Amino acid sequence: MLPERKSINRFGYSTSNCIKLLLLFFFLVAEKVVPAQQKYFRTYTANDGLASNQLMAVFQDADGFMWFASFGGISFYDGQRSINYTAEHKGVTDNITTGFFARSKDETWVVTSSATDVFIKRKWVRTIPLNGFDTYAHPLSNYLLTKDGRVLASRNGCIYEIKNAMPQPIASFENEVTKFFETGSCFLIQDLPKDSVFLVNKSFSNILSRQKGRVFRDRYNRYWLFDKQLHLLDTLSLQRGIFKLSPIPEALRKINIGIDEIKDFLADSDGFYWILLENKTVMRVDGEGNARAFNLNATGLLEDAESNIWMIGDAGAIKYFDKYNDYYSVSDGLPSEFVTGITEDRRFHSIWVAHAKGFSCLYQNRLFNFPYPVNEFGWVDLKAQGDSLWVENNGLFLYKIYYDSRPHIKLLKQWRLGKGKDDWVSCMQPDSNGSMFMTEIHGNLCQLTPEGKLKTILPGELCAFLIDGNELWTGGFERGLSRWRIIREKDSLHLQLLHRYTNLPDSLIRNIVKDSAGNLWVGTLYKGLLKFEKQKDNSFVVHNYYSQNGLTNGWVFDIFIDSKGKINVATLGGIFEMQQSGDSVYFENLSPKYGTILNEIYKIVESRDGSFWLASKSGFIHTRKNLYHPLPPPKVFFTGMFRNNQPDSSISSSKSSQSFSYKENNLVLDFTATSFRNEGQVRYSYKLEKNNDSSKWSLPRPIHSVSLLALSPGSYTLKVKAVTMDNVWSEVPAQYSFIINAPFWSTWWFRTLIVLFVAGIVAGFYRFRLNQLKKVMVLRTKISRDLHDEIGSTLSGIVIISEMTKNQPGNEMNSELKTSLDKISTNSEEMLEKMSDIVWAINPQNDSFEKVISRLKTYAKNTTDSLGIHLHFSLGKDFEKYNLDMQKRSNIYLICKEAINNAIKYSECRNLKFALQREDHHITISIVDDGKGFNSIKDFGGNGLKNMKSRAQEIKADLNVNSEKGKGTSINLFLKIT
Repeated sequence: MLPERKSINRFGYSTSNCIKLLLLFFFLVAEKVVPAQQKYFRTYTANDGLASNQLMAVFQDADGFMWFASFGGISFYDGQRSINYTAEHKGVTDNITTGFFARSKDETWVVTSSATDVFIKRKWVRTIPLNGFDTYAHPLSNYLLTKDGRVLASRNGCIYEIKNAMPQPIASFENEVTKFFETGSCFLIQDLPKDSVFLVNKSFSNILSRQKGRVFRDRYNRYWLFDKQLHLLDTLSLQRGIFKLSPIPEALRKINIGIDEIKDFLADSDGFYWILLENKTVMRVDGEGNARAFNLNATGLLEDAESNIWMIGDAGAIKYFDKYNDYYSVSDGLPSEFVTGITEDRRFHSIWVAHAKGFSCLYQNRLFNFPYPVNEFGWVDLKAQGDSLWVENNGLFLYKIYYDSRPHIKLLKQWRLGKGKDDWVSCMQPDSNGSMFMTEIHGNLCQLTPEGKLKTILPGELCAFLIDGNELWTGGFERGLSRWRIIREKDSLHLQLLHRYTNLPDSLIRNIVKDSAGNLWVGTLYKGLLKFEKQKDNSFVVHNYYSQNGLTNGWVFDIFIDSKGKINVATLGGIFEMQQSGDSVYFENLSPKYGTILNEIYKIVESRDGSFWLASKSGFIHTRKNLYHPLPPPKVFFTGMFRNNQPDSSISSSKSSQSFSYKENNLVLDFTATSFRNEGQVRYSYKLEKNNDSSKWSLPRPIHSVSLLALSPGSYTLKVKAVTMDNVWSEVPAQYSFIINAPFWSTWWFRTLIVLFVAGIVAGFYRFRLNQLKKVMVLRTKISRDLHDEIGSTLSGIVIISEMTKNQPGNEMNSELKTSLDKISTNSEEMLEKMSDIVWAINPQNDSFEKVISRLKTYAKNTTDSLGIHLHFSLGKDFEKYNLDMQKRSNIYLICKEAINNAIKYSECRNLKFALQREDHHITISIVDDGKGFNSIKDFGGNGLKNMKSRAQEIKADLNVNSEKGKGTSINLFLKIT
């Protein structure tokens, strides 16, 4: 629950008196600062980028771009800037341009004084010459595309057909042809100086009918004839070659303008009629026949696709963008623009307004002013009720109103509620029994009986109240909101307090209204709007709507529920309309949406046609929200590009995609939407897609360019869409596709060449290495064969000869010779055995660890079996997959063989264990016997053990020899493998 707002009185004044002083000060300041008149128009001149101020024609193409013909060339306006084409820059044939012709959706012809220039998509493509005519006197004009596809034009009194970009005369008339149209089976032609129109057949050979006056065609292909008064021509009759007058709309029957005063006529899409007079004044007539004149020095009219009215003349282009609002101010005869109250007398369609200098009535589009009966001004409001007008000022005044050619008033009675000059009536509501209830600001609630007696019902600091059947709601600037039960008796009325709401976001109450669902809407002084949502048990839940809901100003002057049930709020920040979607509530600011409504709105009333009348600090305003339609989806176009800070025209190329080098990777692209009702309110969102990878749209912002910097190589598509102030988005975003080429060293073909090159080098090196290995294999095979055949046979011969010598019969030798022969035989056998190991290791056929282990096992088994030693041979899994080079295989074999040989020869063991296992990236070979052992510290000097240690170091292995006498010997070899 929010804390209760408490009154702080530092200077001895009550809160109500302080508020009174604040309001009076606000009134005085507002009266001083209001502008004299609202602005309906925006003007575009050479200072805004046009080629010239002296404009001759205006045109809008299918893409929405505005074209202006002038004495200085042509200009395209895209909503952001103007692009000019002049003769000096070879953009047009001649600077004097007088008109436009839409040949097709994308093709536009520009009429100049010396030729006709053809543009496609706003780019010049060719010229249609005039064949030696007196070009500067009378160029071709009034181009017409017929239903059968011919292009016709006129010059002086002649009609031409354009064939193969050349004009050919096909008919002539006595007077100058200024306009001609195709109507069914004939042509409708306007000529000068006779100011007549006539119908001719399709061959221009026979005049079918003639009529005095000037003719104009509107957007609905209706033809209007001006001849002292306005006529509407029957379209079906025209198609048959007959002039027949049809009834004109009721709104135009009040207009009576002579033929010499009409220069142009336009019936727009919202039901307004625009009449351009010869004196260059523009008259606007609304659907009810109310006319307003604007002195704009105009010479031509055009309605664009967004219903804006463009007027051209000698002072540039004028855009009438605020046609949904009519402003009434001092310039229209209003004595004061500080308007605080407004009401409608629906009997006579008149509007009554209260302002600082009296009250006024708008009747039949004329203002009539009346003074207050007392020379005092408070916060004045008024209410029309039948033939009565109630005026709330420093007191209550009742007038009788009646009309003849103008409104009249008669003061019937007046009542004063308070004693001070600033005790003005703040709220008034009729009761069902014919009485009137009212409050003076920060004062009492009073009842005015049908007999005219004034009674005080509820004393207190009140400002607003609402009678709801038998209940009364009251609010003020000190007590919050209170709910009462009304007890009615025969001649009296009593109130019973039901509930007082004090812990509110803001207890300073200004307005109370009730909607059709029984909810109460309460306007506050600082915190916006409070909604008292009615529950099934007749209780209320309070919601506060303020800045978080789009209500940008919290000072609520008026709450109005329109005929459609919409909640409208008048504040110091403008007029807001509530939008609700489910539980989400948002207040849309209508002030910029409908035109240039200023921020400070005090009162809202709804006319019977659904339009609004607003009281404001700048006069009173008629807002035709019933005619307002959202803007069409904006079309977005790319208008320019900079590549590495240099202009690039490829943005307008017809190519589907552009390519740039890797060095040209900094781009700035300009874009705009052809939306003109309020160009400054258009926002843009974009996203950049790379290699078809989708990205998120940016938040909409009022920007017209996007910078793409340090782009990496790849295929890109930039998409841009726009959103109008009505929250209408582009249906199809503009998109520009381009490619940033990779440097040659990053291209696929270059990388492919590099891969092929490296692969070739690797393959060559591999083949070279393979050939080298083959040569080594051959050499190893030859060496092993030679060693086996030559040296092996020699050693075997030595062994045999020594044995034969020892064992020769009858040969007795001394002991020394026998010992020498034994040594020769033994050494030869050892050499033969070692040579056999070397030959076996060199042979490429034995290049595997599996064969090494197999040879060791065979050797150990053969030697142990002959001596009765039990051999235990244990091998780990997948040992055959160990990948070892020849040196490691050879050294492991020799180390293990030496260890087995020593165990067999010297240990006197009964068991010999050989174990091979792998742990992580190491292999462990253990050879263990249960022999007599030896002192491994003292007896480690033998060559066998030293050789084992040396071979282990060669292959970077660890060799551990552990032995004790009587406990056997353990030899462990640790080798790291990959």
